[in-house]
Amino acid sequence: MIDPTLTSYVKQNLKDGFSQNEIMGALRSAGWHEADIEGAFHQTAPSQNTAAEDLALDLTDLPDQGSFFSRHRTAVIALFIFLIFAPIVGYAGFLAWQRYAAPQTTDESVTPPPSPLNKGEVPIVNTAAIARDEQRLKDIQLLQDSLNAFLAAKKVYPKALAELTAEKFLEQLPADPDTGADYLYLPLGEPVLDYTLSFVLETDMGTLEAGLHETAPANPLQAQTITEQDQAVKGISVKSRSSKIAVTDLSATPFYPGEEVSVAVQTTLRLKEVILLTDHLKLSDKNQPFDFRFTGPKTPGEYEVRIFAFTESGETLFQTTTLTVKP
Repeated sequence: MIDPTLTSYVKQNLKDGFSQNEIMGALRSAGWHEADIEGAFHQTAPSQNTAAEDLALDLTDLPDQGSFFSRHRTAVIALFIFLIFAPIVGYAGFLAWQRYAAPQTTDESVTPPPSPLNKGEVPIVNTAAIARDEQRLKDIQLLQDSLNAFLAAKKVYPKALAELTAEKFLEQLPADPDTGADYLYLPLGEPVLDYTLSFVLETDMGTLEAGLHETAPANPLQAQTITEQDQAVKGISVKSRSSKIAVTDLSATPFYPGEEVSVAVQTTLRLKEVILLTDHLKLSDKNQPFDFRFTGPKTPGEYEVRIFAFTESGETLFQTTTLTVKP
């Protein structure tokens, strides 16, 4: 229903000579809705605009509808408050759900990383790489023997490995089992009375660590000794305990879980290297005094600690002790 006051206002201003556009513009400025304005004009017979265009429109008696904010103050304030507090309330609810309603992970469901000394577990061994390294040791030993035979016959070493096959000291030159490349031979001097022969190991073999190695007449590779050392360390060959070395008796005093363990190795022999082994731990020491320190297992039980000592003469000495972890 159209406001009677609005209809009366339209009629009066039309009567006073104001145009329809002037009246509608004034009503819009005062905040009246377009539908109400059009309805008021429909109920009022239009009249001709007889007044001058520059006459001021008196709106003092026009009922003011107010601005949009004044007419909807409560709704605007409520919406503003909602937009501010809704995210806060939502986030608080999420935190509460996460703490009290979400599935909780207990200590029992968490699997701790295995101790480096967990008994009965066997570390992963790259058997293919070990086989290639064993072949490399055999190849280097074969080349050394052939070079020595060449020296005995010719009084010098060859300037290239190809001379070994040309002079029938070898039927075929060995090559790296992985890359197929020739082993690096470097003749030294003129005449050649010295050389170096290089090769790369993929794994630790006895006292030789993985990586680049070099052999020479003054320091030849003892392939058989290295292989025997490696087989002893890997448990392929069984070694009996040696009385030539003494190690700390760990069984004398039980340890707490995770306690630091110290093992000392003593001998009157000149050692090249000492290796300490457990199921998941390998430590190496090439300098005297041969003392090892490591963190013991966290699980109670008995653990075997194996010691391998390699002498400068190529002998492998073995000893063992038992580590006891109490509850």
